[in-house]
Amino acid sequence: MRFLIPVITVMTALGAGCGIEMPTGSQQPEVIVRHRCGDVNFNDLNGTFGKLQGENGVNSKFRVKFEKDGDKLRGFWVPGGLQAFAMDAVVKDADSAVFTEAGSGERRRIWASVTSDCRLEAQLGTVGSDGAETKGPAPADKYVPFPELANRDYEPCTEQLYFGASSKSYGASKKSKPYEKPPVVRSSNMPVAAWGPVGEVGPGCTALFDLWTDGQSMEIIGGKTVEEKGGMLRWYHPYENDFLGLHGVSMHRKVKCEGADAKLLGVACLQVEVK
Repeated sequence: MRFLIPVITVMTALGAGCGIEMPTGSQQPEVIVRHRCGDVNFNDLNGTFGKLQGENGVNSKFRVKFEKDGDKLRGFWVPGGLQAFAMDAVVKDADSAVFTEAGSGERRRIWASVTSDCRLEAQLGTVGSDGAETKGPAPADKYVPFPELANRDYEPCTEQLYFGASSKSYGASKKSKPYEKPPVVRSSNMPVAAWGPVGEVGPGCTALFDLWTDGQSMEIIGGKTVEEKGGMLRWYHPYENDFLGLHGVSMHRKVKCEGADAKLLGVACLQVEVK
């Protein structure tokens, strides 16, 4: 039996506590290091956080989901808009880390730290291809754990979600140009579709999709409206616009094979202005 002796607890320079567990027999005592903020540190970070607003409020439009895979830490940041960005972290110590978007050229970068009152402070900026760093003019935001945000969307867009004629014909989708700004839609009816190769879904596997509106699962989870058309797979939903203004719609294309978890194939996104 192992006994925790709480009276033998000291503080490290980083503010972590050390408890000493005394084992039986001739084994050496096991030292367990505890950060002053519990799991809110960059060695143990997991879960969803929202931007602190006021004393106790949370602004869900600014949110981040942290995932730990061994020694690697990744953050899926949604910095107030309709887009998410996956960023890998370089952890300096338990209290500080730098998150950088993958790729080349100018990329987003976030400098993050744990404050004395156990908040996460995040400063948004960029890093150039030459390594030059630029921090944004806005002050750093503070984030707090908020498990209720686990049902929000954090997946970065990888492809275009189509509507109108491009949602009905693959040939039309190939001819369409990327939108320089969100197109205006004046109808509540807006069928949307994404296109993918037939080979993405093998024999005995099922094509699925989740549909999100403004980062929320308001539409479909586990939809199966997928058909082969024109030598491609068409992932389709008769989407309805319920509110005016700027909105983001994203479709997570997935495949589920027997005995395996569902695999994400792509994230198709569309922003529209409904008038």
